[in-house]
Amino acid sequence: MKTINRFALSVAFSLLLAGLAQAGTNSITSKSAGPVQLGMAVAQVRKAVKPWKLSRTSDGEGVALIAVKSGNVLIMTLYAGEPDPAANINENAKIELIQVRVSSFTTANGVHVGMTLKSAEKKYGKIKQILL
Repeated sequence: MKTINRFALSVAFSLLLAGLAQAGTNSITSKSAGPVQLGMAVAQVRKAVKPWKLSRTSDGEGVALIAVKSGNVLIMTLYAGEPDPAANINENAKIELIQVRVSSFTTANGVHVGMTLKSAEKKYGKIKQILL
């Protein structure tokens, strides 16, 4: 089941990049996920997602990331081009990548984290590429 969720996340994020959705409260668009927009400074994100909290995290390769959490629930992970995963979050860094982690964020066609590839294909057509 974990593998399917990773694939579905990749599909949802690829659709985000392709610009196949329209804006809304918890919408995934080509430039945003909910209140978070590509190019925003971390300080702007912090205000936009309040009361959610931002904290430093990293991936398996040691890339510096920012976790956006509501309590213990990971809502999204952000990449802001920061070089050191052990350093404090740079409030002036600009968001370059958004990874949505919860199903409450959707594209205009209803594609969301946790959805099967087969269901996503019914909305957008045959998958051409999966990025992991």
